Amino acid sequence: MATLVAVRTLSGFFGSIGIANGGGTISDMCTPQERASIFGWYLLGPLLGPTIGPLLGGVIVERLGWRAVFWTLTIICGINTAIGWAFLKESYAPIILQKKCDDMEKESGEKHSFPGQDVRPMKQRMASSIMRPLKILFTQPIVFTMSVYQVCRDA
Repeated sequence: MATLVAVRTLSGFFGSIGIANGGGTISDMCTPQERASIFGWYLLGPLLGPTIGPLLGGVIVERLGWRAVFWTLTIICGINTAIGWAFLKESYAPIILQKKCDDMEKESGEKHSFPGQDVRPMKQRMASSIMRPLKILFTQPIVFTMSVYQVCRDA
């Protein structure tokens, strides 16, 4: 039971990234005219998942056993990851610009950079990234209020 709880926690932690970054990813990849219909399809996951998931999970458990649920999810996630890896291209501007700078450096042999490039050491960038959510939490009243509400509601 402890292993199941731990793995479910990790699954929820890493699975939340898709929901948190989905809107930004769609905005990067699509024109404003396309976004409305694509957001509709994207939102089917969070809306239908909690409804259809237990139903399909129950059918799989009844017919194939409880381990088959995990194998089914692993296969579906593996296929989804392979499709994304094969067909999605990078859309984060600093990464694209860094790759262009690297290509230009290979051609000319000179050091290139782009405006706004973060040249701080990795340790400093990580510390800044870790502290940013805490700064937002304690300096934005609405974020603090909603966080306290969520904690108290779930307790």
